[in-house]
Amino acid sequence: MGYSHYTKYEEQPEMAYVEMTGILEDKSETEGLKNLSIAMYTCAVLLRDFREKLSEEAITCCMEIVRITVREWLLSEENYILSAAIDAVLPELTRQVSCEDLSADWDNPMFLLVGLLLDHREELKMLPPCIADFLWKQDRHAALKVLYAYADLSPAYRRKRRRHGEDGKLKTFLDENTACIEQIFNREITDINEINTDSLEFRCLLSFYELLNKEEEENFSFIINTGKDIWEKIFDKADEKERRPYTGERGRSYVKWLADYTLNHCKIPDRYNTENRG
Repeated sequence: MGYSHYTKYEEQPEMAYVEMTGILEDKSETEGLKNLSIAMYTCAVLLRDFREKLSEEAITCCMEIVRITVREWLLSEENYILSAAIDAVLPELTRQVSCEDLSADWDNPMFLLVGLLLDHREELKMLPPCIADFLWKQDRHAALKVLYAYADLSPAYRRKRRRHGEDGKLKTFLDENTACIEQIFNREITDINEINTDSLEFRCLLSFYELLNKEEEENFSFIINTGKDIWEKIFDKADEKERRPYTGERGRSYVKWLADYTLNHCKIPDRYNTENRG
């Protein structure tokens, strides 16, 4: 049964909150992951739809649970578990990102977002829209800082993972680069073109665009400047016999994103609209 049909949320959100905290206190090993998943979904729904009906204490607790569970998931060696629940709380984690906290530590939502981008970009379906559709509108400068940190750190992190496997895990890498990350967070970044994507692997560059807000006209010059090499690999058909490795799912996702962005900023002639209305 979906939460929309569960009257306890609508009629007694505080009771749902109390039950959620009770679930978290259950230390049963067999029910641990199930309980944690339930608690995360409950927090996500309460914060999203019933915030105004909750006490300040309940709101603060739910926000803390979101940060802690994301942090512990990033640090876990079994982080393939609970990815769907992490997806559910990502909008609420993003809501907590602010330029008022520019520290490079595991309690900072901005820091956690960078970690998620570096290590879990593929499996978290909500991560791109949370940054592109929500964070850009909520705090454009914070979005630019997150993207700058990701573009700057991704090449080194991927090299380390290839060389050392699990020894190159995320915690070690981020802890070694806290000074660099804090420097990026404290840097005044006002334009997407300040972000250097030259060192990003092609597959990472393709998915980087999905983190850009489609309504931001200022992103256009960045898309043009960085798109030339991409378009040559995806669209050039000079040699039909050449194997084209970028026309798979990732390439199609980029083409769809580019089409959406173009249509979003294309002015359709009034004559066309009039004809279609007729």
